[in-house]
Amino acid sequence: MKSPKRLNRNIRQARMFAARTAQRYKFGVKVPRNEKEARAFDKANDNLFWDEAIDKELQQVRNEYNTFIDKGKFEGRNQIPKGYQLIRVNMVFDVKHDLRHKYRLVAGGHLTRPNGDTSYSSVASLRSIRLVTFIAELNKLQLEAADVGNAYLEATTNEKVCFVAGESFEKYGLKGHLLIIHKALYGLRNSGACYHAKWADSMKKLGFFPSRSGPDVWMKDKGDHYEYIAVYVDDLLYAGKDPKQYWNDVLAMGYILKGVGVPTYHLGATFERVNGPEMMMTWGAVRYIQKILDQYEKIFGEKVKNGRRIHAPLEPGDHPELDTAELCDGDDKAKYMSMVGSLQWAVTLGRIDIAAAVMTMSRFRVNPRKGHLERLKRIYSYLQHFKKSSIKVNVEMPDYHHYDKQWSHPVWTDFYGNGEGVCDDPKLPDVKGNPIIMTTYVDANLLHDYVTGRSCTGIIHLFNKLVIDWFSKLHNNVETATYGSEFTAMRSAVDQIHDLRYTARGLGVPIIGPTYMFGDNLSTIISSTKSDGKVSKRWNILSFHRVRESVAHGIARPFHIDGKDNPDDVLSKHTSSRTWYELMRPLIFWRVNGESSHRSRNKGSINMVSFLSDE
Repeated sequence: MKSPKRLNRNIRQARMFAARTAQRYKFGVKVPRNEKEARAFDKANDNLFWDEAIDKELQQVRNEYNTFIDKGKFEGRNQIPKGYQLIRVNMVFDVKHDLRHKYRLVAGGHLTRPNGDTSYSSVASLRSIRLVTFIAELNKLQLEAADVGNAYLEATTNEKVCFVAGESFEKYGLKGHLLIIHKALYGLRNSGACYHAKWADSMKKLGFFPSRSGPDVWMKDKGDHYEYIAVYVDDLLYAGKDPKQYWNDVLAMGYILKGVGVPTYHLGATFERVNGPEMMMTWGAVRYIQKILDQYEKIFGEKVKNGRRIHAPLEPGDHPELDTAELCDGDDKAKYMSMVGSLQWAVTLGRIDIAAAVMTMSRFRVNPRKGHLERLKRIYSYLQHFKKSSIKVNVEMPDYHHYDKQWSHPVWTDFYGNGEGVCDDPKLPDVKGNPIIMTTYVDANLLHDYVTGRSCTGIIHLFNKLVIDWFSKLHNNVETATYGSEFTAMRSAVDQIHDLRYTARGLGVPIIGPTYMFGDNLSTIISSTKSDGKVSKRWNILSFHRVRESVAHGIARPFHIDGKDNPDDVLSKHTSSRTWYELMRPLIFWRVNGESSHRSRNKGSINMVSFLSDE
């Protein structure tokens, strides 16, 4: 107790011990913590699932990949080759979404010293995954997924490490032997980077090149279209016209592929092709939502409360920052942080209807109150009632002719020059395939947070009629008027528009015209398009000119719509059930608990339902 440093270290160790020894379930299956427990589970369940998983992994590691170099029976440290470090290996057990039992031999890379080589290995973003899926639907390409079996073991390691084989190796006659790790075994510091470099060499040999949008989306020119490979470590997503030939090429290079076929569950997202008013691919968090609902039951020992009476993530006008309830204790705080993390990932997977609520509640994860925890439980109840909603990969182009007729392009050459378009980079690939129109909806909610006085920005970006990206966040500065908060939101939207347009062009997608940007604040729209507009506040001036410059260069084209037709209301404030449902249904609520939704009753100047839906 005299040494706070030592006390804190002991507390952390106690927590780590509790985490390591806690019983874990995945997809309803009890996951063992070590080999002894795995074999005990097999005996209790009268099967050999875990035993077969262990044997399969060790057979592959030892025989198929030649991962180790046997140096004979370990007699002492003087037997360790010069420059090599003796480490431990651990056993990691897992259950896949199809209930396959998985065992992985993992090196204790945390025991090694950094060797100066890079250990960084990038992956494709989920936005890139959505975009590749969209391009496949847009150009009628085939979409298939696959896993590279024991991917890291395809590469050799540049680390000098060894270990003494344990009981798992007894049946192979290697128990007690000194084994040098020759391949990039999982857990070593540089294994990810070694595999990434090998995969990059393989892709280049097959004629692929990394896209300008990201080094982990690979492209190949096929004349009238591109082939795409989005890589997330060992998970591959292919879009092209000849998937069979591509997979054969990969197999011919010595890789082992598993789960080849049309994607149904990829990187936590559920892929479905739905019959309804229209036949289209959907991408969302259906399975993940069910998973976190099951986790809720294990955390609290009870099922999620019936959500049929809960029709919005948070009550309209609710201000959790004003809650003065009792602070959560350590156990409830841990539950709160776990639940917030799960909900944040659900938003990442496409549940944009809870984005504003999750953003608001994330503020309190460090020191939540009992009332905040109850609000998180409410969001879970809401998800239980609306758990089967996904993003529609709708490639139909919107019709903006009536807006084009109203548009009068401002002549601002004296102010901002002619300017180069955001997609004028000479290194961008040639455009191929069908074109797209980009749409952005932007909104701000003044004084969203009563404690800090900060406003909230909500932004939704669409490629044709697909939601490709979204954003919900408190402002960095306090705005004292709606005009300033709306212009700050528009500036953020314009910055993201530049990024998205470049990302699409980096994949060879042709973009028609400027991005149509819709907002419900008439003053900011007028200031963005009229020559005599001006502002006085410094931070608003910068936003003001950033937006106007993009309009002058033909990158964005702002239009005014009625607030009740702006879907961004759902990402900037807590709305009523009727409001969010009518605005979100064309984007993600194509199905509610398995049922096709009813025809919209809402009629407005642009009307999101009639505008985006085929009904």
